[in-house]
Amino acid sequence: MSESEKTGGTIEKSGSKVKDASKEAVVEQFEVFTARIIRDALDEFEPFRVVKMSGMPGNDRIKEALRPIIRKELGRLRKSVETQFGVVMKYAETGDLEECRRKFLRNDIFYTSFEGNSRDRGGLEEDLTERMTSMGDDMAPLIKTGEDDFWNAVSVAYDEDEAQELLPRHFAYTETLKSYSDDLHLTVNVGGKVLGTEMEYTDEAMRVLDIAETDLREDMRETIERVYG
Repeated sequence: MSESEKTGGTIEKSGSKVKDASKEAVVEQFEVFTARIIRDALDEFEPFRVVKMSGMPGNDRIKEALRPIIRKELGRLRKSVETQFGVVMKYAETGDLEECRRKFLRNDIFYTSFEGNSRDRGGLEEDLTERMTSMGDDMAPLIKTGEDDFWNAVSVAYDEDEAQELLPRHFAYTETLKSYSDDLHLTVNVGGKVLGTEMEYTDEAMRVLDIAETDLREDMRETIERVYG
């Protein structure tokens, strides 16, 4: 049962109960998870899925040329996700929904690239806000355990079934975004200001992130089994 369920859906505003070592362990492990997702997504990236170029060098050469550009874009995504997790942790400590919600959305690069109508934008806001609050509710018990190791904190705060249910679901970002994908437009300029062109890579970003997240969730479930074994 998550902390929000235990307290009727509202995080108790008790920052004094947060243990610094536990909070640091949770943040560090989340950064490890995020770094892995970005690394695996970059490995999966296929440039021919983004651009159609006949008579051009092989896929490996194009991939090598585009790699620094895509690496930079995925690095931007990683930074935004880590910033968002900082917001999640603030919410977990304070329960300040409105301030955290605004900052969470402002740092979501998919949300800021949304070009759909106001109704769908409202739906995306609700889904992303639910993602933030759900993660914050589930992290709150971890940062109050006093444990300086992430997996120890998990085992103290939750039983195995709860851990298997709660943790993997927070690494399904692309699942949240899929129903809005037609109105998401991630673009990058390639080739400079004079001869360059704007390349949209939304579909490929979604594809590779989905693969990376799926692999992480599967490994996470195996890790949880070992932790409780």
